[in-house]
Amino acid sequence: MKKENAFFWPRLFYGSLPKQERKLIPVGLVKELQQANQHLWRALNIYDDFLDGTGVARRLSVANDHFRKFLEIYYRRNLPADFYLLFDRVLADLDKANRQEALNQSGGHRQKLFLKDLSKKSLALGLGPLAIIASEGKKMTDRQARATLDFFRYALAAKQLSDDARDWQEDLEAGKITVANAPIDKALKQLKKNSKPVDDNLRINLLFAQKAAPKLINNIGRLTKLARYEIKKAGLAESNPLADSILSPLETGVEEAGSFLRLLRQTH
Repeated sequence: MKKENAFFWPRLFYGSLPKQERKLIPVGLVKELQQANQHLWRALNIYDDFLDGTGVARRLSVANDHFRKFLEIYYRRNLPADFYLLFDRVLADLDKANRQEALNQSGGHRQKLFLKDLSKKSLALGLGPLAIIASEGKKMTDRQARATLDFFRYALAAKQLSDDARDWQEDLEAGKITVANAPIDKALKQLKKNSKPVDDNLRINLLFAQKAAPKLINNIGRLTKLARYEIKKAGLAESNPLADSILSPLETGVEEAGSFLRLLRQTH
């Protein structure tokens, strides 16, 4: 079975460390952390299907099995206590984000959406590099640990925002309001209130290009720059295998989308 991109993140982080630092990493740890990321990725994707209303009941036990194996790998490693405090906090944020999404989907109270919250559902995928740092005997308050966690906060928020931008219309039609489609939802409701409903797909897409796309492009670009800055603070090269694997496709997308919007403005 093909490995998910997140499977490689612990190895890419390890490979980005100075040679003398890599010698301090226990043999086998990186491979275990890769397996943990694979289990977590697969569990989260199945759970997301349920949050989107497309989950299949028989797949729930598969997701639970993947999540149990993810937890087992980490807790059997007997890492320092302050790592597990961080570990538990990140997983608590994941639970909270999922509960909030389920509440919004069921018509509950809708919370204001913040860019900084976008990584909460996936930040646990960045715990592998933190476990590597902890295995060296470093505290989670160490500059390298804090900057590495912030790198993932920004990088995964940018990735989530990019995914939401790609799926904005599908999500909107399903009643799922995200940072990407919230401006369109607001604009369409205002037009309907003014007795000017928009039911033409081309006009809705033009509305997205005018109302949402410029800000999305700007925010994704800003988040990727912040992520590059944090990985540099962590003592790694600003351009390294881990950062490039996550950020380069996003940066290319920002550049291409910006070029398209400029062309669109010239023709309208």
